[in-house]
Amino acid sequence: MRIENLTVAKRLGIGFGTLLVCLLMVAGFGMHGLRAADQALHHIADVNIVKIELLSDMSESSHVVARVMRTIALLHDDAEITKQTEKITAERAIYDKSFGALEKMPLDEAGKAFVEKIKINAAAAREINNKFMALSKTNPEASVKLLVTESIPINAAWQDAIHEFSDLQKSKNRKDEDAAAQAYQSTITFISLFTLAALIASIALAVVIARSIIKQLGGEPNYTASIANGIAEGDLTLDIATKPGDRSSLLYAIKLMRDSLEKIVLQVRTGTEAITAASSEISTGNMDLSSRTEHQASALEETAASMEELTSTVKNNADNANRASQLAVEASSHAEDGGRVVEKVVETMTSINESSKKIVDIIGVINGIAFQTNILALNAAVEAARAGEQGRGFAVVASEVRNLAQRSAAAAKEIKELIGDSVEKVEAGTDLVDKAGETMKDLVASVRRVSLIIGEIAAASTEQTAGIEQINEAITQMDEVTQQNAALVEQAAAASQSMQDQASVLTRVVSLFKLHTQNLVNSSAAMAGKAAANSPLKSSIKASNKPAKLAASSDKKLIAAKPPATKQAEQSAPDAWDEF
Repeated sequence: MRIENLTVAKRLGIGFGTLLVCLLMVAGFGMHGLRAADQALHHIADVNIVKIELLSDMSESSHVVARVMRTIALLHDDAEITKQTEKITAERAIYDKSFGALEKMPLDEAGKAFVEKIKINAAAAREINNKFMALSKTNPEASVKLLVTESIPINAAWQDAIHEFSDLQKSKNRKDEDAAAQAYQSTITFISLFTLAALIASIALAVVIARSIIKQLGGEPNYTASIANGIAEGDLTLDIATKPGDRSSLLYAIKLMRDSLEKIVLQVRTGTEAITAASSEISTGNMDLSSRTEHQASALEETAASMEELTSTVKNNADNANRASQLAVEASSHAEDGGRVVEKVVETMTSINESSKKIVDIIGVINGIAFQTNILALNAAVEAARAGEQGRGFAVVASEVRNLAQRSAAAAKEIKELIGDSVEKVEAGTDLVDKAGETMKDLVASVRRVSLIIGEIAAASTEQTAGIEQINEAITQMDEVTQQNAALVEQAAAASQSMQDQASVLTRVVSLFKLHTQNLVNSSAAMAGKAAANSPLKSSIKASNKPAKLAASSDKKLIAAKPPATKQAEQSAPDAWDEF
């Protein structure tokens, strides 16, 4: 993989990554060397020196004990001997404490052997020293002899073991110091050599990366930046100098971009001029269309208003027809009720006539009875006259009966006359009632026919109302659509105006670019010719003016035709009612 094929980020990543790896390696080896030196120094400070100090304390205590024992050998006062003995006891406590700490320290095999040797010598010396202190109070001469012959040699052996172990620890201390110094020196040497190698490799890698980046840029970054800034400011006349054979650098790509951008700006400038002209024509056409649409919307509004009035009139006619139909139905019902009442009156008058005839018959019977009673009274008077005085009372009764019979006959005659008169009047009333019944039948039939006609008129009015409402809805929808079209036309006019403004802004923006004059003239002429040849706006606008005039004239005719239609409707309604 060649370094030119890598991205700048990868190249810089490789360079800085190499430096980082070198730094990490230097730091790692340095930390390893420092750790080794620290361990050696830690072992010296925490182990060897502590052991030496403990051995020094033990040696000091053993020397103090030996010195005190020699002092006791010279003393003869028990109190002073006791005081010196207490010193030995105190030094033994110090020794035991140091020896106990020494046993707890980490020891190798040689150290363990020395500790065991010191322990044995110390026990032997302590035993002899105890005998010496016991004899020093009872037998000073024997104690001195014991001191010279046994105590001093064993104490010397004890102290020699301590000194040997101390010398061993000092030797180890020197070895640890040498190891720490060697580790430090090795670390310094390695870090120096590796740092030098890393520095050389980093310089070489930096040179390679810099050369590859400059090669890819095509020149110095400042020069490339100045070219880019000039293009950003709109100067497309800059002369970009590239190296011979350079076909892949950033500077060469900027040069190609400059050339392409110059062509694009030329085309855009010409296009914006054409767009400005076209948007102006579109704006004019939209304004004309907006005006015609407003006229059409106004005509539709007037038509809708007239249709609403006509709908209201037809609806009122339908309502009146429905009410008339209801009234006719009610009148027919009342007429039928009157006919039934008249029929009942006729039946009643017939019954009265028949009853009157029966009364006449009864009165005839009563006249017959009165006549026979009168005859019987006459016969009774004749018989009473024949009877003389004996029939006088019977004659009086007969006379009264005769008077009653005469009065009954007179009353029956009067009743007959009255009944006859009533019968004649009842017959006359019956004839009138029959005629009234026939008239009511004719009236009911007429009312039924009127009700049917009014029902048909109401149904027709309802159908007319529904049809006119549908027409009104259609006109309302047309009005809404026209209003929407007007709004869309206004939006289109606003959009075309906005497009014209944007084209003007774009023209001003494009005019900021500096172009070669000859290229500008040639490209502008070519693009202007194409735009003029391909633009159908003027012809389409001129062609669209004719339908607009026709639509306007049709609107005027429609508006002018509305009032006669309304008058005709107003005139036809009374004629229809007159015909009804």
